[in-house]
Amino acid sequence: VYMRRIPPKMDVNKVKRLLGELGAINRIYFAKKESKKSRKLENGELRYRKEEYSEGWIEFESKKEAKKIACSLNNTPIGGKRGDFHREDLWNLKYLRHFKWEYLTEKIMYEKKLGKMNLKKGLQEDEEKANIFLSLVNEEKMQKK
Repeated sequence: VYMRRIPPKMDVNKVKRLLGELGAINRIYFAKKESKKSRKLENGELRYRKEEYSEGWIEFESKKEAKKIACSLNNTPIGGKRGDFHREDLWNLKYLRHFKWEYLTEKIMYEKKLGKMNLKKGLQEDEEKANIFLSLVNEEKMQKK
């Protein structure tokens, strides 16, 4: 089951608790949002933010159960007690036919590898620029002598 939007301050444990009542869950994966880890307050203190997630995938033990849960909960309020932070938020679930958990892990590994390659390429470019700069500085020193 694909969870298109994860409300702020919701984490894996809360989803596991809420959806675990409806069916047995095998695995859950949430993709982290790219956001600042902390912010500085006026008095100079650092306030750390809770991790936020952009999207998530939930694997149930039974495909039928997963399909039923996704269809019945999609666009319905998360609910809960009166003071619950997520009471007014809506579930945004979609059952993904023919989706395998391996596809998700392959995508994650590919993105990590791509990030490492981009970092390596950037470092090489910076090193080349530094070498060019140093050679120009050395040439100028030689000309001044």
